[in-house]
Amino acid sequence: MRFKITSILAAVIGFCLIFSIGMVLAEDVKVGPVAVQSVGEFTDKNGDKYARMIITETRNLNGVTYQAGVPVMAFGDSKDQLAGVSAGDQISFIADKRLYNGSNSYTLRALLK
Repeated sequence: MRFKITSILAAVIGFCLIFSIGMVLAEDVKVGPVAVQSVGEFTDKNGDKYARMIITETRNLNGVTYQAGVPVMAFGDSKDQLAGVSAGDQISFIADKRLYNGSNSYTLRALLK
């Protein structure tokens, strides 16, 4: 019985730790101005529409500067803000920044004019 309680307690602590780390990795940030590579509207498996924009982000690693394409997802009312945005535009925005599989990704909060 003691082993079972210890196992359950360890699982709960592990879950809380993982959840806490996930919360720390997300933050609202201002991005831009950045170049837009592409913008598209899609439909998920539930029939809900969303937008995905790819932006060009300048990065620096060990003194080497390079460009990387980074996804920006927009759901609900946020996707409507991208209606007038097209490839080649320079934009700034506020987004929830997350680390996903070792790479940055953003969820659009507000497009800045």
